[in-house]
Amino acid sequence: MIADYARGEVQTFFDEIKNGTRNYRTVAGLGKQIAQEYRGRCVLELLQNAHDALSQAEPDDPRRISFVLNTGPDPVLLIGNTGRPFHQEDFEGLCRLAQSPKDPNQSVGNKGLGFRSVLAVSACPEIWSTTPIGSHKCFSFRFDPTVIEQVSAAAQDLEHRGADVRSPFDPSKPLVDWSHEQLDQFRKSVLDKKIDVAGEAKVLSPYQLPLPVGAIPPDVRRLLDIGNVTVVRLPLDGPDAVQSVQEQLDDIRDAQSVIFLDHLAELVLKVGGDWHSLMRTVDRQVHLVRHQGIIQRRLCVQSAGTSPDDEGSHHFRVWTRVVGGDNDPSGTERIRSAVAHLPNRWPEVRQATLGVAVEETLDVVEGVFVILLPTDKVTGTGAHVNAPFYGSLDRRDIDFKETYNGLVLECILDLCLDTVGELAGGPPDPWCARAVLDIVASMAPVAGEQWDLLSKLRGRAKERGDPLDDQAIILCEDGWGSPLEARLMPDFRDDDPIGSGRWREHAAF
Repeated sequence: MIADYARGEVQTFFDEIKNGTRNYRTVAGLGKQIAQEYRGRCVLELLQNAHDALSQAEPDDPRRISFVLNTGPDPVLLIGNTGRPFHQEDFEGLCRLAQSPKDPNQSVGNKGLGFRSVLAVSACPEIWSTTPIGSHKCFSFRFDPTVIEQVSAAAQDLEHRGADVRSPFDPSKPLVDWSHEQLDQFRKSVLDKKIDVAGEAKVLSPYQLPLPVGAIPPDVRRLLDIGNVTVVRLPLDGPDAVQSVQEQLDDIRDAQSVIFLDHLAELVLKVGGDWHSLMRTVDRQVHLVRHQGIIQRRLCVQSAGTSPDDEGSHHFRVWTRVVGGDNDPSGTERIRSAVAHLPNRWPEVRQATLGVAVEETLDVVEGVFVILLPTDKVTGTGAHVNAPFYGSLDRRDIDFKETYNGLVLECILDLCLDTVGELAGGPPDPWCARAVLDIVASMAPVAGEQWDLLSKLRGRAKERGDPLDDQAIILCEDGWGSPLEARLMPDFRDDDPIGSGRWREHAAF
């Protein structure tokens, strides 16, 4: 099947020359551009793809993703997951540019572009996947730029010898299924337009032409033997590629990277002889009473590794809400209208899962916007905000002036304000007070960036007729009070000669 697919892609190329069209040039050019746009993102893209596979795993799946970087003389990066093996639609989606089979209502990674990010570090990626339950097809394949030389040689043979030329992917089959009339049309087009067929073949993208694989390499076998169902193997292209991968792996070592990866239970990172793991568990989940539709979870991320410094745990409170979908017809209609002009499969989006998270810590933690995985855009508060925004191609940035993003941001602001109301509407719990501050208190200004979540929250609260200044959201000694009532008090001794009353009288706002 893999050989037949590649043969079909090559025949499409020859058909375009015969018919006088050259769409293959556009596809090849876009592929190169996309690989550049995604430079430095391959680890995040592969993590997202593996997470999507976990979303369709069996109930007893360990839900584990593993990154293994072997840094020897022949460096290799391997990515394994225990979720859903490759199906035919996954195989075809990977080989075709911007034709992802993923449902845009279930997956942020639905553009069909992200896998091209690996080309910045590996020219010859390999996919090793096991046989899905209930199927007899096992999709393991590879890509190799040298295949273009074979296609170029076959093109010359086709031009000079005729339609009996054999396919380089399967010598038992012809290169093209053409009649004599079609072959004459091809030769006429080549002659009239003075086309260098062999040269044109070298324009083709080799990443549209999957190749069969041989024996399973030992490093892949080791990952398959411990329960992984798919392994992506990337022979790395030299020291710069190794360094890039190492830096990207370092970026996902912290607990904040996995807050919103709801299908993940364990992330394992191995570099040389060192290892680091993040275990993700939800130890509490409740449906909020005052604000229906919000689910509150308490998430624990336990870290471990080779170094004692790796040991530790982080706890987060995460609030989520689904906008649109079957239970929210008005939200569905608003989303439908907002995505109608977007490219790819975005016009199919009908719901959005939103989330806001804060860490249970006394330390100040800078929040970021998240599109399943962290972007480079900070929130300006201590809260992490997750939503299926329409981000830049590499998902590092978000344009909030875009209509759909503006709608999603408005819904996020409502989620944050409702969460603050829920927290401050309960008992005077110091942790709840810190969580409120993480959401509504501004961090130090970010150099060169004036945008912050707090200013948007203030504006949205006024639009809702309940300004933040008037809300009892600050925990004082005598309970919750408004920001205008709260005063910052210094620590003082019981026998302080000035006295606590005088301190309160003169304390700063």
